[in-house]
Amino acid sequence: MILALLLLFALAPADEHAVALAAEAALVEAWPDAASGATVEVVQLSPGVREAEGELRVRFPREVRPEGRVGTDVDVRRPDGAWERAGWAYLSVRWSAVALVPVRDIARGETITAADVRRERLPRAEIPGRPLALDVIEAGEWTARRPLRAGAPLTSRDVERPPVVSLGESVRVLYVRGGLRFWLDGEARGPGAPGDLIDVYCSTTRATYRVRLLGPGEGEWVSTH
Repeated sequence: MILALLLLFALAPADEHAVALAAEAALVEAWPDAASGATVEVVQLSPGVREAEGELRVRFPREVRPEGRVGTDVDVRRPDGAWERAGWAYLSVRWSAVALVPVRDIARGETITAADVRRERLPRAEIPGRPLALDVIEAGEWTARRPLRAGAPLTSRDVERPPVVSLGESVRVLYVRGGLRFWLDGEARGPGAPGDLIDVYCSTTRATYRVRLLGPGEGEWVSTH
């Protein structure tokens, strides 16, 4: 599908600003959730586009969201209402996103709170992964997975939930299967945070269970090895 959106201008020869606005409008229509962070710069216009007068339409050649330098077709509406190709435009498309950045250096293992970060709009290319949302930080306790530098964008790979169970610690496991419901006492075979899956060995049954941690020292049975 060829992406297109109309933008009306006065009947004067098109300039770079007019083409850039038409291209940004096309991006907004095609990617409304992300296009608020799109910036378009004109690299080069064909003579036909520079001489075009009237309503412009920019068409991107791919369904994939354009990024970097990309060639596009530019149409102009004729007096009879039909579109005709005016020429081409060579554009530079850059995307940005709102990311959280630490307001100070944070050591590995240190707890991160909302007071330790601020929102900042950055070029998407400078964010090495999925940006971390503020509500994630506010929703629970998180620690730095590695040393974090002030001003560097945070992603989901930079943080982790602090473990509530360590290797060798006792874990009470809620076993629910069919009509059965009872607690088992076991020993953690590895560390884990709430929601993590770990192995727990129960000496009474001499079995190892796959357990989803619910909180400090407690989990629920998932499967039996």
